[in-house]
Amino acid sequence: MSYRKVSLHHRFLGFLRQNGPVRHLGYTRVSTRSRDAKLQVDAQVKSGVQERDIFADVTSGSRTAMSRPGMKKLLEYAQPGDTVVVWRVDRLGRSLIDVLNTVKLSESVTYT
Repeated sequence: MSYRKVSLHHRFLGFLRQNGPVRHLGYTRVSTRSRDAKLQVDAQVKSGVQERDIFADVTSGSRTAMSRPGMKKLLEYAQPGDTVVVWRVDRLGRSLIDVLNTVKLSESVTYT
């Protein structure tokens, strides 16, 4: 299986952030508890994401990004210049509109 890196913050601030090197943060989503995110986690770890930096949700893709606890925590934790890694783009939303709304939301997050 392959993975894709999706930068959720398109204003690239260079290779180094003000607070240190760029971090790779992972996001996984499965629709039910009977599904396993291991394949997603394994692909992200293989790409260089540390397991402690992977945020997860068990919920339908039809829920908005901010109504998913894992995505909300990810957006609160992320800093400018970080890269979010997902196994497949459809983990961010059910449709292209949902994915674009998630990206737009990530761009509007205020960093402290």
